[in-house]
Amino acid sequence: MEHSNLNRAMDAETISKNGAMGRGKQKFSKLSKAVAIFAVTAICMAGLLRLAWASGFTEGLANNEALIETEVAPGGVLGTTVVAQICIVVRDVEATAKVYSEFFGLPYSINESEPPEIARLMHNGKPTPARCKMAFFQMENIAIELLQPDELPSDWRDDLDRNGEGLHHLGFSVKDTHGVLKKMEDMGMRTTMIGSFGNGIFAYADSYDQLKFKVETLEDTVPRRNRR
Repeated sequence: MEHSNLNRAMDAETISKNGAMGRGKQKFSKLSKAVAIFAVTAICMAGLLRLAWASGFTEGLANNEALIETEVAPGGVLGTTVVAQICIVVRDVEATAKVYSEFFGLPYSINESEPPEIARLMHNGKPTPARCKMAFFQMENIAIELLQPDELPSDWRDDLDRNGEGLHHLGFSVKDTHGVLKKMEDMGMRTTMIGSFGNGIFAYADSYDQLKFKVETLEDTVPRRNRR
């Protein structure tokens, strides 16, 4: 009797253990499935994100390539995108040039603009005998011009009196001054001064409203073979 009861107790314990193990296996199986689903989902999301990033990166490269082609391709109103010169109007060109020379470690010389009979300056449609003193610093990729105007009417004097010392213009080499000025005038950029220099002609256009800086056109009208 006792032996029979012991056997029944052992059988009951075995059944209980087997049931617990079965339930444990079921829980483990469910957990494993959940982990597997999470892992697959994470891998898929990572793949989609990588694909999206690669697509955006490729599109960005394409856009940059298009931008670079636009920037280096000659065209537009001026026929060029190369800035040849930056001009800064100053009150004392000699004092300012000394500071520039020390700062950049570059030599310079002070020059005076052409006399009125050669320069033939026209300022706001009227002739003017105005002149200026200049110092040029040739940087690696651009020229910086310091310019001190005299007191006579000129675009330089207007800017210095109105705005003080600072940027006067960005200069661009063009092939057809009058054609370019006509295009600029059609865009509301009024020609403020035009004149001659040693090898050609220059002009200024008031493009502040449109470009936020003044444009100078520089045209070399004297073939190099004819220069002395």
